[in-house]
Amino acid sequence: QLVFGETTVPLKSTNGSVHREVANFLEKCAFGKMHTISILRSDTFLKQRDGVDKLLKLLRYAAKIGALVHPEPERLQKLDAQLALSRKSLRLGKFLGPLGALRLALLKGGNKIIPAATETVSTAYYFIEQILFFAKVGILDKWVEQRFAKTAVICELLSYIGSIIMKLGQLRELEDRRFNINIEISKQKSEGECLEG
Repeated sequence: QLVFGETTVPLKSTNGSVHREVANFLEKCAFGKMHTISILRSDTFLKQRDGVDKLLKLLRYAAKIGALVHPEPERLQKLDAQLALSRKSLRLGKFLGPLGALRLALLKGGNKIIPAATETVSTAYYFIEQILFFAKVGILDKWVEQRFAKTAVICELLSYIGSIIMKLGQLRELEDRRFNINIEISKQKSEGECLEG
């Protein structure tokens, strides 16, 4: 028997032939598809922490604003620093998400430049964030943080720009589809009126 997640598949059916599920599994192994599947599954697991990351981000903004009006801003500044460190710890391994998206973007047809570039800088950003985390906690030297901090900011900015461009392209595609559907509906109505006439 072979186990696929929570499903157990016998190697042979009642007539003694190999199941199709087993054949598909062996085919995936033969063509190296299991590596991509592992990346996507890891990304799905790590995405569960996105909600906590967004909450910590909001708390950081609140701490920054509070420090401007608080009589003892040092306390809120320390809170901001700790929240920043917590966010970096939650991002460990998150570079697998854009890495998997990069692999998929390269396999798709059409314009690959913008999606591939966006996912590349996103992968670099999240990977550098891990380096900065280890520098923050003292595992790596301080000069490592100083050298990579600016690079991380640039990669993050470029990933935002790329994401905006991709979203605008998707909106344009949806608008084109809507326009074509309206034309098709108009043609069908005209043909129906001609037939009735």
